[in-house]
Amino acid sequence: MLNTKEFGDTLLAKGINFIAGVPCSFLKSLINYANNETHYIMSPNEGDAVATCAGAYLGGKTPAVLFQNSGLGNAISPLTSLTHPFEIPLLGFISLRGEPCLKDEPQHQLIGEITTNMLDAMKIEWAYLSTDQKAASQQLDMAMATIKKHRSFFFIVKKNTFTPHELLTGQVDPPKKQTAATPFDSTLSPTLPQRNNILKTILNHKNNQTILFSTTGYTSRELYSLQDSPTHFYQVGSMGCVSAIALGFAHAQPNKKVIILDGDGALLMRMGNLPTLGYYGLNNICHIVIDNSVHESTGAQPSISSHIDLGMMATACGYPTVVNSTTETALEKAIIEWMDTPDLTFIRQLTTPGIPQSLPRPTITPAEQAQRLKTFVCPHTIHE
Repeated sequence: MLNTKEFGDTLLAKGINFIAGVPCSFLKSLINYANNETHYIMSPNEGDAVATCAGAYLGGKTPAVLFQNSGLGNAISPLTSLTHPFEIPLLGFISLRGEPCLKDEPQHQLIGEITTNMLDAMKIEWAYLSTDQKAASQQLDMAMATIKKHRSFFFIVKKNTFTPHELLTGQVDPPKKQTAATPFDSTLSPTLPQRNNILKTILNHKNNQTILFSTTGYTSRELYSLQDSPTHFYQVGSMGCVSAIALGFAHAQPNKKVIILDGDGALLMRMGNLPTLGYYGLNNICHIVIDNSVHESTGAQPSISSHIDLGMMATACGYPTVVNSTTETALEKAIIEWMDTPDLTFIRQLTTPGIPQSLPRPTITPAEQAQRLKTFVCPHTIHE
């Protein structure tokens, strides 16, 4: 077996300085070490753990993700449509539940048989983690060399790989001080602003050091058409993960102000990110949900956001400042207050559907986009 503390110390020594994951009994000792000794984020699911680590990488960290192979399916979206096109390399540790030669619970049987095939299909290099300390260290060197080439490397961890390692504290911090969401600023009417005007308002009040993470679909395309900047991250694919990406980045770059441009459909897709940001979110995050109650880029099919009090949900999830807005004026006021006195903030901005004519798509590739953002915040980083 690997001595968990010695292996964990080796991870730190090789530059792994940010870890996110989801609990697994096979990985519990390594997760306990990460909780005790590193910057660890308990993600709501495996896909968001991947996205959070991707954001940390963009902010200059060298992250690792930990989860059970049963959650590999949940992670397929960000592994194929986020980390792959943006060329964001991650170190991964996934447990091998359902190993063919071992008796395990019936729900793990199939995933145990196809885990390696799934990694191969996603073009992720992998190896079974050795239980010999020296050999495992050499494997880590191989993995880090792969990561320097902008390719991910995952270790498959079998049962009884790690020695027991106790969690020093299992208690979460007490909740942050919460305030009730502000009421909507005016009577709802057909004159709700369109997304394009909302984006203009945001651009007018952020500074040239503010980092914008925009959700997939028309939001990113409209932002790009209004202004392109190295401080912009235009998400493609991995729908619903933009807030998880921004969370990882905000922790990697706590001195940078971060604005999340989310959508109602995207937020509903991965709502576990709300309490995660409410708990781990820093004062440098302003989470704006541009809510037009439809999935506009796929044909304007209705979402169910109009039936949900998202502001109340954000308050319940731990955001200390929550604003409901139906006007550009109210949004402007909220952004100015956040810029002047940063506090973890959630803004639900109601809008009406509609897009400009001949809306362009970004011409910069995802990989180029990731590289320029990382260079902007880490100008002295040497890129391979």
